[in-house]
Amino acid sequence: MTALEEGLPKTLSVLERRLNDTLTGRLPRRMRRRAWEVAIDWHLQPYSGEPQKSRNELYYGQPKQGTTKFHAYATACIVQYGHRYTLALTWVRRHESMVVVLRRLVARIREIGLKIKRVLLDRAFFNVPVIEFLQAENLPFLMPVAIRGRAPKKGRKLTGLRWIKSQKAGWYSHTMKSKKRQVTVSVCVNYRRHRNRKDRKQRKQKLLFAAWRVHGSPTEIRECYRRRFGIEASFRQGARTT
Repeated sequence: MTALEEGLPKTLSVLERRLNDTLTGRLPRRMRRRAWEVAIDWHLQPYSGEPQKSRNELYYGQPKQGTTKFHAYATACIVQYGHRYTLALTWVRRHESMVVVLRRLVARIREIGLKIKRVLLDRAFFNVPVIEFLQAENLPFLMPVAIRGRAPKKGRKLTGLRWIKSQKAGWYSHTMKSKKRQVTVSVCVNYRRHRNRKDRKQRKQKLLFAAWRVHGSPTEIRECYRRRFGIEASFRQGARTT
């Protein structure tokens, strides 16, 4: 480990640049002829120790596994024919917003000459600043909806995303607000069937996806998003080996 550390660059920014160059150094030219679905993921690795050199090494978030400190990373990948190809990765500094990190990943993809057909993001990106950025960059997107806040008291009418969740499968319009900013997205309601692990009985789960400039039936939307699940599996496998 000491020999490995001595051979690494002295700063994380240089290491990140070299890793990104390695990932796409032999990118086939034919990949630049078409647009791709790019899956973007936000990953927090719980960490209970102290930073090695700088406080910027650690990202602070909601408690998870007994700590609020994390090593944070974001990746951009192509998932095609059941295989995952990582295009870009970035280390998330302590106070960086999701928009700053997302802008860095998008800039890297454009730098290597790839076209983006649409981006598939995880639930962590469901907020007004991120959606505002994606719309400003003219990037079609699809991501799961995160319903935050307390549920209304019994007897009161449901509003917003909770009202949409109570509807049948289909498309609905929703306006998100944050202080003086607001964005409008389309919300797709659909279902998936799965077998309960305990009693092995079939269950039906309702799914909500936020989309912009992405079209299709609820089933097509669900299957489109399923293509990014290989990324989540890779992070779980990495966590087991560390």
